[in-house]
Amino acid sequence: MIRRICSLLLLLMLSTSFSLADNSSATDYLDLSKLEQAKQFQFLVGNWTYATADNSAHGKSTGLLQVNESVIAETTYGNFAGTAFIGQALYLYDEKNQQWLQHWIDSLGTVLESTVKMADYEESELPAMVGELEFQGQKLRHVWYNISENAYQTDLLVSADNGETYQLIRRMPYQKAVGAERQAR
Repeated sequence: MIRRICSLLLLLMLSTSFSLADNSSATDYLDLSKLEQAKQFQFLVGNWTYATADNSAHGKSTGLLQVNESVIAETTYGNFAGTAFIGQALYLYDEKNQQWLQHWIDSLGTVLESTVKMADYEESELPAMVGELEFQGQKLRHVWYNISENAYQTDLLVSADNGETYQLIRRMPYQKAVGAERQAR
């Protein structure tokens, strides 16, 4: 059970880098609502590093654009509470239902699916990508927000009252990996 909960937290930190975003700065956040829906997750493309503020979870993530630019494959290597893991996420755009689907599997045995749509989020300057899923009978939200060219944040929230309210259980900032542009050339 503890291993599954750790696996869930790993999934949700995916999209999830080094410090909390400073909302007082003049960061130019990407307004995903102005993009074609099938391209809204393309901010994940590239090499990223992530770490919780206390460094209890940290690692690297690489997102690759695939299949007509509406599928993103993301591979994550990291450490969570002293346990190394590898995770793979696929983000697929479902044109019929006009939403994204996230599929996750990791080396700890976790397999999860969520639907993701754009929605307002109180921590976000602009509309955020909000994933809804259920794990071991609990409703969860995974939110990607305050997205810029070089950074974004993810929050994982859990509901104790069947989705009426949610509480933050993990915040994960991501940073563009240093030297990633040079490596790509």
